[in-house]
Amino acid sequence: MRRHAVFGGARFDAFGNRLPIPPERTERLYGEDPGGRTTGDEYDLLLRHREPSLPLQRAHPGFRGVERPGLSAGYGASDLRGDSRFEASGDLRLGPRLAPRHGGEERRVADGKPSLKVCQVAGSLSDWGGIERYVTFLASALRERGHLCDVAAPSPSPLSEREAVKPVKVERKFDLRAFSRYLKIFKEGRYDIVHAHFSPDFLVAGYAAKMALPEAKRVMTRHVALPWSARKAKNYSNLWQTIIPVSNAVRDVLEKSGVAPERMTVAKAGLPPLVPTRSRIDTRRAMGLTEDQFAVGIFGRLAKEKGTDVLLKATPMVQDIVVAVYGDGPEAEGLMKLSSSLRLGGKVLFQGRVADVADQMAAVDVVVIPSRWEEAFPYAALEAFSLGVPVIGARVGGIPETVVPQETGLLFEKEDHLGLASALTWLRDDEELREKLGQNARRRYEEEFTLAAMGARIEAVYLATA
Repeated sequence: MRRHAVFGGARFDAFGNRLPIPPERTERLYGEDPGGRTTGDEYDLLLRHREPSLPLQRAHPGFRGVERPGLSAGYGASDLRGDSRFEASGDLRLGPRLAPRHGGEERRVADGKPSLKVCQVAGSLSDWGGIERYVTFLASALRERGHLCDVAAPSPSPLSEREAVKPVKVERKFDLRAFSRYLKIFKEGRYDIVHAHFSPDFLVAGYAAKMALPEAKRVMTRHVALPWSARKAKNYSNLWQTIIPVSNAVRDVLEKSGVAPERMTVAKAGLPPLVPTRSRIDTRRAMGLTEDQFAVGIFGRLAKEKGTDVLLKATPMVQDIVVAVYGDGPEAEGLMKLSSSLRLGGKVLFQGRVADVADQMAAVDVVVIPSRWEEAFPYAALEAFSLGVPVIGARVGGIPETVVPQETGLLFEKEDHLGLASALTWLRDDEELREKLGQNARRRYEEEFTLAAMGARIEAVYLATA
């Protein structure tokens, strides 16, 4: 069954080609089957809108420009690690260029750099996690570089508490109400860039942007290292002109799924530095720790994929250690039972969820990221680096792209609690190495993972085909 979209009286396939509409099908509306079970790609996407049909054109050639295979928009030369296809952009020095405007307008900014109108699409983000933080950080970084950046997101939501959003909420893959709202937002905003971050925005916002703003560049960021089906890889590649994997690990997964390398540009995240409000001594005293006790911390959701149990299993093998566990989640009760069965007692402190981890993270000697799933690019590592705290991480996903062994931390094999215990013992016994790793971590953060560096990387992607 061929997937298509209908607007007014016009019908288009996933590639933007106009199709005839059989009379007997003009009133059909798909997206869910009669039993209410979402079937997604197995059914037609038949969307109807009250406004007249909009012309669907391919992006203006002058706006698309030339894409280069394997380009990684980087900021520091250290992104060369293990990636022969890396091409560093450095600190952007752009010559005089014109910003593409709709309706034939073109606008030159005084410093010669295009000022872009960007819409960050987040209608399917209703929580406060890594992707939501990425959106707020990116919006701030782009505004700092002189671009107009709107955020389309649910209201009320954690995002709307931090951003003046364009209200829209996507509740399912083929959400007609959200589609209509996106059409209005895009037409009124006349954006140069529409940038989506999470499914189901990939379909709903993608089609709306393609129809409302045929000249705008459509960009998607992939935040997780999970594969797509061949069909999904093909459809998303046709709908979104550029896909940004947040790490080389994500890029490799997408390439194996069938996404062409020339469609992708790796651009890693950044964040503002964490700033503690209390001294390390005061925070440790509140935790019941002395200044000379070796303390490690794990920060995040207490779920099986995060591997907190691996850290607990390693703890009995390390003498004179205190483990502080920050977060909550479905595995909280089970982890407490595991701690009890291992007779860890006061060696493990379950601290619950905290809104601001700066004080707690600055108070530990090492941050541990023992994930058993393919972490795309964990913010916990960047946060620790911003505080000058070394990281011990599992060798999975994008973790090795931040944690460089004996430079910014140590690595161990996934689910290997013996290897983790060995790494913990090493850093417990070598205070000089801990200090060196922390200094290197802070230096790497300042060189590569600040908001300014993140903004430069994403801007480079936006302008690469402008």
